[in-house]
Amino acid sequence: MDNGKVSEAGLDRSFETIITKDDGFPEKPNPESFISIIGKSDTSQELFYCIGDRDLDIEAGKNAGIKAIFFNTDGGMREKADFNISDHKQLGKILAISNG
Repeated sequence: MDNGKVSEAGLDRSFETIITKDDGFPEKPNPESFISIIGKSDTSQELFYCIGDRDLDIEAGKNAGIKAIFFNTDGGMREKADFNISDHKQLGKILAISNG
């Protein structure tokens, strides 16, 4: 999802940092982008999520040691993902539960 679509969906209000291909990190499943952001943050690693719609996205998150959320509007599931969602409302529920 590019930065414009992130803002359009209102997701930019839910996250401290959103990484896209425009940020110049190595391609997934290399976890360098996530590891870099985690290292610069005062936030506990347990509160980091990788959200993606491809297996590579899930692999990158898992390679970085963070939770992975697979997003698929067709209801597809990935066993490696910590969560599988098909709409943004489900994402809000996961974040609300995880952040207490």
